[in-house]
Amino acid sequence: MIVDFAHVKEPVMEAFDHNFILNATDPILSVREELEKQQEKEFYLIEGEPTAENIADEALDLIEESLTTDEENRIDQIRIQLFETPNSSVTKSRRLIDE
Repeated sequence: MIVDFAHVKEPVMEAFDHNFILNATDPILSVREELEKQQEKEFYLIEGEPTAENIADEALDLIEESLTTDEENRIDQIRIQLFETPNSSVTKSRRLIDE
């Protein structure tokens, strides 16, 4: 099944676009409010280091959470590719329907 890209893009963009992505235990969080005010950006916290692999896993979680029940029942897999550079990327996928 094809899903409208705008629908699945929204939660990912809201979480990551123009935000600081940090490990939930990063010491910089002690000055979080001040940094958010100065930079006019928010922090998005993930478990573990914010590597491309972990960010891709988090994006898969956000996409899966945004699906309607109907979409969940009709989509067998979601897959994303996250680029760190033009020549370096990570591809992650998740099966939604057991075969």
